Amino acid sequence: MNKSSPPSWILVSPGHVTEQTDPSTFEAMGLKDSLAPALGIHVVAEILRQEGVHISLLQTDLLYAAHLLGGQDPADFSTLLAERIRRQAPVGSTVGFSTICSSYPLTLSTVEILAKLRPDLTLILGGPQATATAVETMAAFPSVDAILGGEVELSLPEFLAAGSVSPGEIPGLCWRDDSGDVHLNPAAPPVELEDFVSPALDLWDGPRLEPIPIEAGRGCPFRCRFCSTSGFFQRRFRLKSPKQLVEEVTALRKEHSFKKVEFIHDNFGANRKQLRQFCRLWTESKATTDLQWSCSLRPSKVDSALARLLKESGCHSVFVGLETGSERLQKVIGKDLDVAEALEAIEELSAAGVAASVSFIVGFPEETAQDLEETLDAYSRCMELPGVSPQMQVLSPLPGSSYHAQCREHLALDSHYSSMVHQSGGLPEENLEQIQRYPEIHSAFYA
Repeated sequence: MNKSSPPSWILVSPGHVTEQTDPSTFEAMGLKDSLAPALGIHVVAEILRQEGVHISLLQTDLLYAAHLLGGQDPADFSTLLAERIRRQAPVGSTVGFSTICSSYPLTLSTVEILAKLRPDLTLILGGPQATATAVETMAAFPSVDAILGGEVELSLPEFLAAGSVSPGEIPGLCWRDDSGDVHLNPAAPPVELEDFVSPALDLWDGPRLEPIPIEAGRGCPFRCRFCSTSGFFQRRFRLKSPKQLVEEVTALRKEHSFKKVEFIHDNFGANRKQLRQFCRLWTESKATTDLQWSCSLRPSKVDSALARLLKESGCHSVFVGLETGSERLQKVIGKDLDVAEALEAIEELSAAGVAASVSFIVGFPEETAQDLEETLDAYSRCMELPGVSPQMQVLSPLPGSSYHAQCREHLALDSHYSSMVHQSGGLPEENLEQIQRYPEIHSAFYA
């Protein structure tokens, strides 16, 4: 590469549908037409673009859909992906992989293959899974050159200036010194709202964005023991103002054609006063009043008036995490919902015509037969409500979660993987061997 040329990066999005190995199931679920961009890697793309880096973005799910539906073996996909990067990457460039727990075996296999094909490339990881397992991953996989953890608006520009900045000074960086020892730097502080970088959605080359995803904020103020999200964002809750959200959607309508918006935030409605303000502003704005929207909502303090307001403002569906129907277990797992109040909230949403997907988890270590019975009762009540779709999952000890810290010495692996990380049949042999070899890295597949 000429010294005057801008640095080059290839970014690789995480695989969200790569666990589906049966083509007929893939098609029956309509996954090909529902593929959507992972916002995190598009934020990274925009940061790099602003720093003058030449970038290209590979959409793992799009490539995998073509691979699977084209009749090729799912087990060969990591080789195909590595080969695609080998052909495309300029000499001496950097490849950045965004990671999630369900496709982490695929990501690491791809990195290992690519490191052999192109030893001139710098291979770095980011995203939730790599952040939670940074030291363990770097120790086990020498082909990973570095991991840049957490939110990267502040740290990525410093990483790009690595020639003038010591690795030990880059926030959130996991790196090796000359002797091969692995070091993990303290994380950068959570990014302030005004410093958020908008994702480069123009780089999405998949199906039409319907709904279009909007990052409404980051972080969660709660401390659920099964969740790793709040730790990734350092438990710093940030939510964009109603005015800012309406302005962002208004601007996007000038660039994209869409009728639905999906607000990406673990707790969009945490501030009920702000939620009401948003609904009213959304309805009053000529640019958004005809759009439908969806969000995640904590099922508390939702009365009939708020449910109707949500519906009238265009909210067509919400995701609700109830998790357990046991009042005792609610306290144990740190969710701290009033079950009766939560079920009433779901009933009000149903009555108002707002569809609700309701999440339940079973398999908590402290769960008794009585707790399980109460959860099944709550699940049954949800099944009877129009527009309500309950979902049940087995607890997964996600890295970075309180339950992982509690259970890490007692992990068990069998074929009953939690649907939180695997929603298909058996795992490819290569992935299974990697999961068995590194339980600390792949604990999400264990029980």
